[in-house]
Amino acid sequence: MDSKSPLTVLIVIMLLSMSATVVSADVDISLSANPSSAEASPDEAAEYTILVRNTGDDDAAVSLSTQQGNDCNGFTSTLETTFVQVGSQSS
Repeated sequence: MDSKSPLTVLIVIMLLSMSATVVSADVDISLSANPSSAEASPDEAAEYTILVRNTGDDDAAVSLSTQQGNDCNGFTSTLETTFVQVGSQSS
């Protein structure tokens, strides 16, 4: 055995230990709102039901948040739930 073999083996082991493990998840998330639009006033809120659907083969953890655009004229939004677990092929 020549003297380069142990060094080569050591380098290969070090490179393998530094490589990242690739994990693949099959999730396909879609969101829909019911109703798709509604009017609100200062006296009456608009309420929506948000459906989170996963048509992938793996379960998914989904975080939800809200954000108002500049044209919301002071209206705000809130969510009753901000984190949902969605099983594969379910909503």
